[in-house]
Amino acid sequence: MGKNPNVVLVAYSEIGLKSEPVRRRLETMLLSHIRYVLKREGVAFQRIGRKRGRIYVTAQEPERAAEQVASKVFGVEYTAPALKTSTDFQTLVQDAVEFAESRLKGKRSFAVKARRAGEHPYTSRDLEVEIGAAILKRCGGTKKLKVNLKHPELTLHVEAREGDAYLYTEVHRGLGGLPFGSQGRVVAILNGSPTFTAAAWLMMKRGVHILPLVLAASSADWENLQEKTRPVEALRPYIPLPIFKAYVAPLQNLHRLLGENLKENLQEALVQRTTVRIACGLAAERGGMGVVLGLTLDSDPSDAVALLSLLTEVSDRPLFHPLIALERIEVEKICERLGLSFKPTRGGKGWADLDKGEVARVEKELNLPDVAEEILRAVKTVEM
Repeated sequence: MGKNPNVVLVAYSEIGLKSEPVRRRLETMLLSHIRYVLKREGVAFQRIGRKRGRIYVTAQEPERAAEQVASKVFGVEYTAPALKTSTDFQTLVQDAVEFAESRLKGKRSFAVKARRAGEHPYTSRDLEVEIGAAILKRCGGTKKLKVNLKHPELTLHVEAREGDAYLYTEVHRGLGGLPFGSQGRVVAILNGSPTFTAAAWLMMKRGVHILPLVLAASSADWENLQEKTRPVEALRPYIPLPIFKAYVAPLQNLHRLLGENLKENLQEALVQRTTVRIACGLAAERGGMGVVLGLTLDSDPSDAVALLSLLTEVSDRPLFHPLIALERIEVEKICERLGLSFKPTRGGKGWADLDKGEVARVEKELNLPDVAEEILRAVKTVEM
C-alpha cells in the first residue's frame, strides 16, 4: 500500500520578498487567516506552523484543506497535500518511490523535480536522478513507464528543507497577492454593477481591507437591505474575519431631488459625483485611505476618461481603478469567480459631451455637497 499525504504545504512568494520584520508580520496574518478559513469551512486540523518560505498545516483531510486555503486566502501562492518524511537520502528515495507508485497507475510518463533549502549532503540533481531511477526500477517494467521532463503526465515534487522533506504531486494554485487587511483600508463603492464588486475583490487581493459602501437607490432598496448587500456576500468568502461591516447609503432623496427633467447623462454624473463625496466622507470617518471604483475602458475609453475627470474633481482622496487596464475577458473571469454575470456595455454614455460648467452650476443650485453630508449621516451599518 502506497504512502499518502499527511500535511499541507502552503507556499507564498511576494511575502518572502519583504524585509524580515515585515515578512514576520505578514506571515503572522497569513497564519491567522488560514486558521480562520479552515475553522469556518469545517476542516479539522491539528497544527499550523511555519518555517522560512513555507507554512505547514497538519489536517485530517489534507486534500480538502489544501483546496480551501488555496481558493479562499489571499497571500497564498499555492498549496500541496504532501507526505512529510526524513531528509535522510535513502529514506527519502524509498518514501518517494512508495508515494509515487500508486499515483502512477494509468500514467505513461513522469518527471521528478527537486529543490533544497538549507545544507544537505546531496544536490537537487542527485535526488532527481536517484528517485527517477528507483521509480523506473520499481514501476517501469510492467507499466512501460518513461521519464518525460518536458510534458510528463505526473510530476513528483521533492522538497528537502531544514529538518524534513516533503513529497507531493498535486498542486492547488492560490489567489496570490497579500494578506487581507495588511495594506490599510479603502472605501469600495458597490453600486450593483459586477465590475465594482470585481474591483473591490482585486483591491482585497492586494491586501486592502475594504469598507463596502452599498447604494440603496429607492425606498424598496432601503427596506430590503439583504438584497442590496448581495455584492458583499459575493466577497464574504475571501474576508477572514468573523464580523465584517458594510455601509448602506440611502440615495432615494437624491434621486427625488434630481427629478426627471435633467438629461440622463447629467443626472447620472451628478449621482456618481455625490456618491464619491459620500465615500470620501465615510473614508474620513473610518480611516480609509481612498475610494475604489469599478470603471473600465471597455466600451468607450475616451468617455470613461471624461467620467474619471468628473469624479476626480470632487474627491479629496485617491480614487483607485483596478480594472482600468484589464481586458474584457480578464474582468469576466473575476466576475465568474465571484458568481456574478458580467454584461459589458455597448458604446459610451455621453460623459465626454457634458459641460463641466453646467455640472457645477446644477450641483450648486441643488446644493449637492450638503446633500452628500446629509446622506452620510444617514448611512446604516450592517454586519455581514
